[in-house]
Amino acid sequence: MQTKRSLLILLWSFLCLLPTLLAGQVSSSTSISGILYDQQTGEPVPYASISTETRQSVSGTASDDKGAFTIKVRHEEIAQDTIVLQISCIGYEGRTLRLDKYQNHSLGRIPLIRKATDMETVVVKPKKERYRRKGNPAVTIMRQVMQHKEHNHLSSLPDYSYQLYQKTLLAQGDITRGKGYWGIPKWRMKSFVDSSALARTPILPFSLRERHTVYAQQARRTENPLLLGTRHKGVEQIVDEGLLSSNIDALLAPVDIYDNDLPLLSKEIIGPLHSQLGITFYKYYLLDTIPDASGNACYQIQFVPIEMRDAGFSGTLLVDTVDYSIHGVEMRLPTIANVNWVDRLEITIDYAPQSITRPDGRRDTLWLPERQRLDALFRVSKRLDISVLARVTSIYSHYQTGATALRPETLDPRLLLSADTLQQLMTRVIDDYGLVVRPEPIDSTELRATQLVDYVLHDPGYKLFSLGARMASVGFIPIPAEPLHRERVYVDLGPLETLISANMIEGVRLRLGGMTTARLHNQLFAEGYVTYGFKDKKWKYYARLTYAVKPKELHPHSYPRNNFALSVRNDLFFPGEESYGLYKDGIASIFGTYGITRRYYGLDIEASHEIDWSPSLYSNIWVDYQRQRPTGTLHYYTIDAEGKQYEVDELRQTEIGASLSWTPGRTPYSGRKPGSIVSADIYKPSFTISGSIYPRGLWGNDQTHGALHLAYSQRLYLSILGALDITLQSGIALGNTPQSQLFTPYGNRAWLLVPDAFQTIQPLEFTADKYLDFKLLYRMEGLLFNRIPLVKRLGLRELVGIHGYWGDTSPRHITPRPGQILLPTYAEPMRNDLHLELSAGLSNIFKVLSVQYFYRITGKGLPARQRHSIRLGISVSF
Repeated sequence: MQTKRSLLILLWSFLCLLPTLLAGQVSSSTSISGILYDQQTGEPVPYASISTETRQSVSGTASDDKGAFTIKVRHEEIAQDTIVLQISCIGYEGRTLRLDKYQNHSLGRIPLIRKATDMETVVVKPKKERYRRKGNPAVTIMRQVMQHKEHNHLSSLPDYSYQLYQKTLLAQGDITRGKGYWGIPKWRMKSFVDSSALARTPILPFSLRERHTVYAQQARRTENPLLLGTRHKGVEQIVDEGLLSSNIDALLAPVDIYDNDLPLLSKEIIGPLHSQLGITFYKYYLLDTIPDASGNACYQIQFVPIEMRDAGFSGTLLVDTVDYSIHGVEMRLPTIANVNWVDRLEITIDYAPQSITRPDGRRDTLWLPERQRLDALFRVSKRLDISVLARVTSIYSHYQTGATALRPETLDPRLLLSADTLQQLMTRVIDDYGLVVRPEPIDSTELRATQLVDYVLHDPGYKLFSLGARMASVGFIPIPAEPLHRERVYVDLGPLETLISANMIEGVRLRLGGMTTARLHNQLFAEGYVTYGFKDKKWKYYARLTYAVKPKELHPHSYPRNNFALSVRNDLFFPGEESYGLYKDGIASIFGTYGITRRYYGLDIEASHEIDWSPSLYSNIWVDYQRQRPTGTLHYYTIDAEGKQYEVDELRQTEIGASLSWTPGRTPYSGRKPGSIVSADIYKPSFTISGSIYPRGLWGNDQTHGALHLAYSQRLYLSILGALDITLQSGIALGNTPQSQLFTPYGNRAWLLVPDAFQTIQPLEFTADKYLDFKLLYRMEGLLFNRIPLVKRLGLRELVGIHGYWGDTSPRHITPRPGQILLPTYAEPMRNDLHLELSAGLSNIFKVLSVQYFYRITGKGLPARQRHSIRLGISVSF
């Protein structure tokens, strides 16, 4: 009671002091607000830039879709007693306002005057009362652009090739000049700090990535891109093992303005040239008729999404007045769009005329991309002064069409190099590989990034900081402690999240594991762990030895794989558990599987061979011996020839299996964990066929039997309607399969969501010898909530799903046979039965959480608590 009273007094004191604290915050800053409008038409002017110079940088904001803006300036940042407010917008004359910095200012409506042009101006916008498509000249022009898309696009040619050089700059935003960061003294920091118009604050460049690629199409068939080389110099190399690199390339890939949907930030954003939905999704305005950089007359078209909360772009297009080709693009993501983590994003595309050869041999001119720049500012929260700036510059060159595009030296410029030079270039050193030709020198900001990396690599004080960062992000402790030089590490201890866990059988579980790296041997790798449970007082272990046919840089699972492996694992499992050896049972398992008591002690000995035939096609074959000894509430029974039932102490079997997977467009990454973890392209279509056989006479196999599985998964993007996640799995048991090895749906009874599991099924509730598992999850992406006043400010996204499991059991697998392991009494064989559960919920709660309600449709006589369940999920998405 005394403690409770003390807490109440403390809370009351804080609430009493809160107005004083807030008043102190308000009194030290000036708030300026206003609404910008077009003096000629009276319409609001969205996305104008409003800024003011401070002591160390430029502070600013942008007007919203209604022309409104608010900017706050701290008094200590203004050297004079007057705030100089600059207002600028494309197509309008700039304005400068001088205001008293010690007073808040509500400026009301601020008119902006259109710029005069040398060429004839066409009537631009409709009346301010209402936007209309009928009679709108901009809509008429855009319909022509969409009709001419195919003719004006490079893909209209059967044969072409070009080179693409990309450089990606990463920088930390919200930097305060005169302050030290990352353990670097402030007197040294000033030589690395730069400025950014997008961030509007000083920035600290810390990474520069470069890629050089050849793209080609032959006989209207798109070839796989040929990566000539990569270069990477960045501080984040201490925590990046390929996952960050592959995600950046996928999240911020160059966009093709002619595409219907623009893939960006793991989304399919409707483009302004979308042939079917563009006219209904965007509002178009004809601003002017102006000359482009080459003097050609172009329509200047402005476009904005009709609903600003939807993920769409706003900006301007330069459209040729004759052939309706695109000559220039400037667009940005609205700041209020329902997109996470992105504070600002802008894209600029410059086009240039290129001489091409048409299929009939006629020479023609196409306006093709020459340079594209994407600037994005990522921020966890607007309340925190922590941000990351990404700037991706793409330079297109060496366009070739017709027979010239098919020449070997055009498709692979490395053929022009001498053998010695080529061998030297193709020797990979961590992230540097192959041929990278810079079409232009790096600028001063990019140079600062390389200088920062050179400095920290030789700074002894940075070593401790980088060691902590690597342990926190990667989850391993390098031995020796060389986080800045991954190539010097012999052994990685971890994963750290598996050091401690717990469950009802083992109690508290402590574990120590690790793996070797290519520094010890670049073709032979070892990994494993030992663990001890304080309740069952048993030691468990895991060991794996991998031989890579091709030498590796760091770890054996990097692409391309051609690996032979032998592993042995002796640990505690539960039926249906799937986990890769080294990553089994982390601290998070306490919240998910702690209460499961149907478990067994398993011995698993496996020999396998995995190979990547291409980036999209990969296979695996294996021989696996398993021994299971039930514990807890799990029991196995059998019957003798007289029909008497008795309990067995263990179950044994030996499996021979193979699988083949095809994932078109997959981007392999060179990480330490096999397969994809969290990747930007995990929702690409994936097809897998696998089969296994248990030959009679092998260890533990009393009868010859087998199984065949098919699986398919994909995320279908539905433009404005959101996305649909599809997962299909099916299987059939072949031969006289023991009842204990029949298929069973994976049930999750924890309050944390397991995406692939059923949320209203008990473990081992059903069994079947043939099944179809199907799941549809419709992600509406705010389709409804983005249009509800007030609610749309929350950025919530709707989820609706259905998850079903159809199963059937043949009579030969229902009637037990003498000597066969029996099903537990609570396991019900499915007889052409269907389990179905519906779900509805919300995602994007605080940007990282989701809540879903599940209702079980099928099943008679079940208590209400088994029909309903609520699950909390954690997901990070844009």
